[in-house]
Amino acid sequence: LNLSAVDVVNVAFLSPETVPLSAYSPGFVDAGKLAFDELVVKYPAITWNWKVFDTKTTPEGAAASMTDAVDNFKATFVIGAAGSSNTLSAAAIAKAKQVPLISYASTSPELTDYKDGGYLWRVVPSDGFQGGAMADIAETAGYKTAVILHLDNAYGAGVAAAFTSSFDGTVAKTIPYNPESFEAAALVDQIDAESPD
Repeated sequence: LNLSAVDVVNVAFLSPETVPLSAYSPGFVDAGKLAFDELVVKYPAITWNWKVFDTKTTPEGAAASMTDAVDNFKATFVIGAAGSSNTLSAAAIAKAKQVPLISYASTSPELTDYKDGGYLWRVVPSDGFQGGAMADIAETAGYKTAVILHLDNAYGAGVAAAFTSSFDGTVAKTIPYNPESFEAAALVDQIDAESPD
């Protein structure tokens, strides 16, 4: 996007305003708005417009909000979505409409190899990279055994799998947990039972 050649830029933000990720939405939106405000200051000759669209934290909601952002708001580019399945759904619309989509919270390795003609971008590393980096940190610290405690969702499982495949030591146990309902003492007992480094 050549900002010196445009008069108006419409920025759409795809946000999980609806559960299960709605608790994170205010922080996501605030961070996006900070970046937007910097652009407004840096390019004062441009008329900047900002609008938040609810993805409903579903792939269908993400596709609908992406379509609304492009067709009705006339988005120049779109920021979002949260959740890799939601971003992949919105990315199909981005590719078809040839509007850039920049994800702030999608880590699936599927996005790394997504063939979209350059319309999908992300600012966070993949699950594979994160898990591998954590394994490197553990190995550098000299740890030989580990227990993995992870969120019981695609993100948590992906990072856990990447750690396990990258770690030169032994993963004694992998424990998924539901962040909405768990017994912390019981989780600590399961970890202690394995006596990991």
